[in-house]
Amino acid sequence: MTTLSPSPLFVVGCPRSGTTFLSSLLRDSSFGAPFESQFIIKYHNRLPYYEPLDDFGNFSQLFRAILRERAIRQRRVELDPAKVFADLDDKSYRAVVDAICFEISRQRKEDVRSWGDKTPEYTLHLESLLSLFSDSRFIYLTRDGRDVALSLMKKSWGPSNVYSSALMWKDYIEKKAAFRPLEAAGRALFLRYERLLQDPAAEIVRIYQYLDEPCPQSELERLVATTIRSNFDKWKHEMSERQRETFERVAADALQAEGYEVKYDLGPVSAGKVARYTAGNWVKSSLHLTRLNILDPFFQLFGREPLER
Repeated sequence: MTTLSPSPLFVVGCPRSGTTFLSSLLRDSSFGAPFESQFIIKYHNRLPYYEPLDDFGNFSQLFRAILRERAIRQRRVELDPAKVFADLDDKSYRAVVDAICFEISRQRKEDVRSWGDKTPEYTLHLESLLSLFSDSRFIYLTRDGRDVALSLMKKSWGPSNVYSSALMWKDYIEKKAAFRPLEAAGRALFLRYERLLQDPAAEIVRIYQYLDEPCPQSELERLVATTIRSNFDKWKHEMSERQRETFERVAADALQAEGYEVKYDLGPVSAGKVARYTAGNWVKSSLHLTRLNILDPFFQLFGREPLER
């Protein structure tokens, strides 16, 4: 008989804000290192096509669809839907998510008591997460949007320009307010990436205290040693003045609200530049989707690993 896992942990924030590094600091916690599931909201929205889940045919169809997802295939999850179905008293979607995510966590660390997720997109879907995991906890990580932009533009799936990156970062920052009530209830912790790098010992202790877990001195010293303390403010020497000006035209208010320095106090980006930025972003996004949805399935026919999302 299988029961629901204790409160899962969600590490959230804009993509390229340091969630992978933060997750590595939690590797030896009882959640293990949070990973990107990428499927939870997608199939939550598709549930009407699979319900009722107490019918094994529906349950199996949903379960197998999730196991085929790129992020899950990469984890090589080996679960038998029939066995999971027989073991579960609760045939809910949460139970399906728990079974898969808990198994991934166990593969990475045997003695986990729950699981952690670090899918950045979930930052935008707090209401859905709470409807599924009413007992969940969150760590929200914020990083200077200009450093985020530099990192995003290097990724095949990221925005093609600083204007689109600024829009994306600002959208995620604006969603942060929805997590504030959870902070008051002791279910959300807010971290600053730069502070985590500058004073890792104090911040790591704060994280583990929030999780109600011990962090022995030897473990703390090991985690601190993994920190690259200079990995911030790259925008100051890698971003051109024109890029900085464009970013701050879009998101100066959000930067200031988060306590980051701002140089420019200018009006919005001109309509002509917006059109050019938007078109460039569309081209890059289209190329990535072509690679993901056409080339990726083709390569997998020959046993190749799924491409980067």
